[in-house]
Amino acid sequence: MKKTRCRSRGFSLVEIMTTVAIIGILASMAMPAFNKYVRRTKTSEALMNLRKIFDGSVEYFSYDFTTRSGFQVKRRFPAPAAPTPGMRFCIDNATGGRFKSNPTVWDAPTWRALSFGISDPHYYSYQYDSEGLEKASKFTARALGDLNCNQVFSTFERVGSVNDNLNVVGGGGIFSYQELE
Repeated sequence: MKKTRCRSRGFSLVEIMTTVAIIGILASMAMPAFNKYVRRTKTSEALMNLRKIFDGSVEYFSYDFTTRSGFQVKRRFPAPAAPTPGMRFCIDNATGGRFKSNPTVWDAPTWRALSFGISDPHYYSYQYDSEGLEKASKFTARALGDLNCNQVFSTFERVGSVNDNLNVVGGGGIFSYQELE
């Protein structure tokens, strides 16, 4: 009986190069989608915090304030607040894009009145604008962030105003502009 020897062959150079090319094409298609997904997950911070600011505004407006002599103060929203630190940072910097605010930033009267502050690192800068008294009261809460370091900011806004019954009403949702910039 003759013994046959099986010789196993490896992959040819053409087969290996074809495989590498296919993997490269798949990776080049997947990376932009992955980066977009990562930026989209970061927007949840802005949405959640704008809801907290809106809730704080409603609570503040419904509270009865009086002067030292006992006279009731007309209802209004807290005073405007300048943008907080955060928007000058982007996700590619050494801190990973997140900025941990100095805790004293949130001690400003407006943020305290809204019961709002962030102790964790964050991607967005927050701003609060308000005007008017009683039925003419309105506010805008804003979040700005540069998610891919191109000096173009994602903008999210939540607005509120007061109806004739002195109830705070808000937009049906959050306005966004260049959500993923």
